Amino acid sequence: MFSRFSRQASWLLALALAAAPMYAVAAAEVDKHALYAEAVDLLDRWRGDRSDLDEAHERLTTVLLDAPDFTPAHVEMARWYLMNSRNNELALRSLERAQALEPDLAGIYVLRGYVYQKMGRLKESLSELDRAEEIGTDNPWLLLNRGFTLQKLGREEEARVLFETVFESSLDDPKAWPAARQSLVSSHTNAGDRAGAEQVYVRAIALQPTDMNQRVEYVEWLLSGERVEEALANARELQGAETEGRAREVLLMALAARAVSLLATDATAAATVYEEMRAMVSESGFGEMPTYAEWARVMQASQSGAR
Repeated sequence: MFSRFSRQASWLLALALAAAPMYAVAAAEVDKHALYAEAVDLLDRWRGDRSDLDEAHERLTTVLLDAPDFTPAHVEMARWYLMNSRNNELALRSLERAQALEPDLAGIYVLRGYVYQKMGRLKESLSELDRAEEIGTDNPWLLLNRGFTLQKLGREEEARVLFETVFESSLDDPKAWPAARQSLVSSHTNAGDRAGAEQVYVRAIALQPTDMNQRVEYVEWLLSGERVEEALANARELQGAETEGRAREVLLMALAARAVSLLATDATAAATVYEEMRAMVSESGFGEMPTYAEWARVMQASQSGAR
């Protein structure tokens, strides 16, 4: 693991770079472009792993110590603040610093438009995004961030057109394309158009059939609509040589939902499904679940109480 600075030291140095006037720091020669590219890739592909954020932070800090006038690194540091702690103020400071260095860098305004949207400063958000568009950029987040702001302004159909544009044009972007897919699904679902939402999943899976995350999301979406049998069938398709993580978790969710749905009408089938789920939990080392009889007694009592 890259570890030129301790985590504590790199954190303090990043704070100084965000808040203090520009200054030059004597440091060993580094390949700022390579480190910057690595940091961007770590942030783009981040899916919740703490170590990825730490490594991205270390790389960006090293770049800024060696080259405090390297504008793109300030923009990515602002993104890191948002991803690490949702710290809007520190993100804005980094963007102010970037703007002072290179006022015509569109990425500054694209990201600041996002920050203002999260802060509820919607008019300012649109102004920032308009500025990015004036400068010119093919950054898909310009359209996504405008869509998020338009949603908050109640302009859902306009937002959906923007999400659709990114979905159609940014398949190779590891962060923007999933965001467009999720936004389209949410937009259709929230409007009561579950058929439209499902079509988004169908198209997405056809485009990227090996993307485990979106297939897990589809199972979760089916469960949210109480389409338990379909959810279980899709969850089973995800199981193979690699059945750890979210694929295993979503199968357990689907099995639990199926067992509950069968409890009142087919106790034998419910027991079979429950025992499959119980065996999976045991094999995973999570401990032992109650026997089927114990579980059924509790579930029937809770269902009677609900009525």
